Amino acid sequence: MQFGNYAVEISSENENHLINYLKFNNFKYEKDLENCSEKEEYVIVINIIERIYYKIKNYLAGPILSEKDFLDKINYNKYSIHKKAYSNDGNLIYEGYTIYEQGYGEIAYGLGTSYFPNGNKCHEGVFERKGLLEGKEFYSNGQLKFEGTYGRCRGYGPHYPSFGNYYSKDGQLLFSGKFKVTFGGVGYPMIKEPKYKLLEKGRPRYILKKDEDITKLIEKNTNIENKKYPMTFEEFEEKVLELFFEYHSDEFIEILKKRLEDYKKIEPNFMKALYKHSCWVYDSPHIYGDTCKLQFEKERLRHYPVYRLRVIVGLEDGFRG
Repeated sequence: MQFGNYAVEISSENENHLINYLKFNNFKYEKDLENCSEKEEYVIVINIIERIYYKIKNYLAGPILSEKDFLDKINYNKYSIHKKAYSNDGNLIYEGYTIYEQGYGEIAYGLGTSYFPNGNKCHEGVFERKGLLEGKEFYSNGQLKFEGTYGRCRGYGPHYPSFGNYYSKDGQLLFSGKFKVTFGGVGYPMIKEPKYKLLEKGRPRYILKKDEDITKLIEKNTNIENKKYPMTFEEFEEKVLELFFEYHSDEFIEILKKRLEDYKKIEPNFMKALYKHSCWVYDSPHIYGDTCKLQFEKERLRHYPVYRLRVIVGLEDGFRG
């Protein structure tokens, strides 16, 4: 079956409920694709990416899901709320299902569509906190960029294209198939093939309403006017690094860069420790004696959280290897 397709077996008493759910989420009924009569046993084929559905003979369907399994696939949650979310300046940034997730706030979760500030679609499909799991991604000019499935990012960073079609800004097919992806030291996905920009400028956030305590945390610890930060870098990183990409913005990056540069000025051993890390770990471990290695390990452990943040915001190239 085509990617994005799910064959769903459903009882007659529940069929109308599922069909109404699909219609509410702008799925179109494609009768021309059907190959069965009402008297034959059939399954409902639902394509998440194209947002269509139709019926076919069940023995032609391949793997068949129950209604529950299908709803699990699309992150259906009985406690979710379908709503529109707006930016501070009144622009629609998301329309679809949301849930409350403790520690983050209200997040996009399930079927939905996100929008660029200019009103064009950004993502459309199945959402969770780190982005799409399946669906379509667009350029800010409205042109389709990617359609397919996404890999789940287990580290810091967004979900990433895994399998599908990749298009240029003028609509030419650039790549079709499985993407080659590696992961950085903090688990950030790096697409090796094809060449692909993971985060488009102006993309909306998928944490739609921040928890009060998170808002206070970020405000307190990114205040560049106050040089007496209330948290150590270890505490700061533990709290903020996980949230960094959800609150991704040029302003936040610049604030973080300034705090990191402040840290470098007040910690003279910082750059020395970074240099030792890259040389000792990847180049020539044999040239350092046990005393040097022990001293370096103390420095590395002391500064490593800061280094990870510097890599993420582009102040360092990252570990070699």
